[in-house]
Amino acid sequence: MPAVRSALKPENLLVDRKGYLKVIDLGFCKVLRTCHGRSFTFCGTPEYMAPELFMFLPHSEAVDMWALGCLLYELLIGRTPFAPKDGGYNDAKVMETVVEYAKADSPTLPMPWWRGWFLDGAARTLIEQLLTIDDRKRITASQVLQHEFFSEIDFEDLERKELPSPYVPEIAHVTDTSNIDFEDDSEDDDDDDLDLRHACSEARKTLAGFVTVADDALTQLSVKMA
Repeated sequence: MPAVRSALKPENLLVDRKGYLKVIDLGFCKVLRTCHGRSFTFCGTPEYMAPELFMFLPHSEAVDMWALGCLLYELLIGRTPFAPKDGGYNDAKVMETVVEYAKADSPTLPMPWWRGWFLDGAARTLIEQLLTIDDRKRITASQVLQHEFFSEIDFEDLERKELPSPYVPEIAHVTDTSNIDFEDDSEDDDDDDLDLRHACSEARKTLAGFVTVADDALTQLSVKMA
């Protein structure tokens, strides 16, 4: 049964004492039992949100594939693909960058010239297929596992934890948190929230001809490029 993760990002990925990755923070995870495999819940971090999400359109598990593309890009390049070029980060600016990417006749993956060589060949094609505007054409999870980029990985061995991990953290005891950086995010920035709401509104207007919901609004999400 399909499910939407909605919060795939580095902060929600932890390495256990044997070096295997654990996905945490499943609070927004939603099993798509109804609505023809679509969700209407608006949630997530703008840096990893697919266009159909911040357009408030019914969406499928394909939004997680978009987030995976952003995550892979960040792991290879050192920043998310739609981070503002001027370095001044806020959610509204990220959303504006995604809008420009979606509007392009031939969307080009943002690429810092000094790190572009990290995304040659299979890595680049995989991320481009994950960051496809049309969610029906976006690569699926099963296709990701079969992609050339992972050709040297035996996922059955990985699932059985028979592959040696390239990194095993030093942990003194089971409750040791010395490898975790704690940040104080208790204060909300009201100005950023206002900017984000305004950006969402502008995005819906700007992408009205690029990302649209089919008439039934439940059975499929139709994405078209002008």
